Amino acid sequence: MSTDSSIRILFVDDNKLILDGLRRQFRRARPEWDTRFAESGREALAILEQYPADVVVSDMKMPVMSGAELLKSVKDKWPSMHRVILSGQTDQSCLLEHIGAIHRYLQKPCDAGQIISSIEQSLRLRNNLLSAQLESTIACIESLPVMNSVYSDLVDAINNEVSNIDSVASIVAKDPGLSVKVMQLVNSAFFCLPSRISTITDAVHRIGLRNLKTMAVTIRLFDSLDTGDLRNNSLSSIWSACAEIGARAEALAKAHKQSSDVCTQANMAGLLTLIGRAVLSSIEPDRMLLAISKAETESIPLYQAELDVFGASHNTVGAYALGIWAFDDILSDAVLWQADPFIRMNVDIGHPAIYVHAARSLQTPSKLVEPIRFNESGLVSAGFDMRFLRDLEKAA
Repeated sequence: MSTDSSIRILFVDDNKLILDGLRRQFRRARPEWDTRFAESGREALAILEQYPADVVVSDMKMPVMSGAELLKSVKDKWPSMHRVILSGQTDQSCLLEHIGAIHRYLQKPCDAGQIISSIEQSLRLRNNLLSAQLESTIACIESLPVMNSVYSDLVDAINNEVSNIDSVASIVAKDPGLSVKVMQLVNSAFFCLPSRISTITDAVHRIGLRNLKTMAVTIRLFDSLDTGDLRNNSLSSIWSACAEIGARAEALAKAHKQSSDVCTQANMAGLLTLIGRAVLSSIEPDRMLLAISKAETESIPLYQAELDVFGASHNTVGAYALGIWAFDDILSDAVLWQADPFIRMNVDIGHPAIYVHAARSLQTPSKLVEPIRFNESGLVSAGFDMRFLRDLEKAA
């Protein structure tokens, strides 16, 4: 793992003039970065054998080996590398075939500033992960496993000619893991939308039933758990808590007369609050059980047990994964600092992290959801009205 000052980037494009332009721009903008350049997929793989990279940025359309095919090979050989594709609107069919191998999509034409911003966002929390193996595992995730009952309902609805898109959206919304993938895709350059989509319903409308069917049935982008898989129970418990946190966070934002954007962000950030715990429970279920047992035996918070067992707690894992998947920093920050956003962040009443923190403090503790105490002085200083929190607490 390299330090932030020596980020290693490999750019791949069959157009030498474009590579020369990137070389000049990055030499000026980020001279401390270790940048290398390849004119084909095969040359890129040969370079990576000798000089591993932190990020591979590839053009989509190239002869012999497309950018999507290259990134699929990169994922298979070096799963911890972050993978970015530069694509045009005409590339969607090939992109869809290899969609699981791509972390980020950038729409062409794309300048150096956009690429730099994307790279820095995806890598900004990497050094918080104490385990290189954990970093690699998270980077390799195509999508979180979907609860068996939700996946079955989704496929039935998609294959039913009388189903409407709103009913399909309501099914997607039942599983935040599924929702995360849908939101990641709809807000990427893959769909070339002029503005970000912030609700599940709008996301499913934009993707459309045909594309959703291709993802769910044809290429099986969404990994469904078997009926008897015990992770169904864990994910059900986690997602149920997330739904409650999201609803309360949105209610608190509305009570403070925040804009519709802030209210929507509060709901989405709340829905993502425990995404890191879902990741750990999905990819390392036995170690997650060990962490739960450790928390109970030693009477310590589950996040502390996660830190001991995995080398990172769920909030760090969740924020890091959201960064890789190109979610807004404002959402990943709310996830990262959910226990107390006032420790490291300068937040005001318009930041969704405030409402997520308050809503998280109201959540009923369970084996998978440890209690947290709200920072009353921080909330009050930010302009938060504690009466709204106490009203929700009484209703909980």
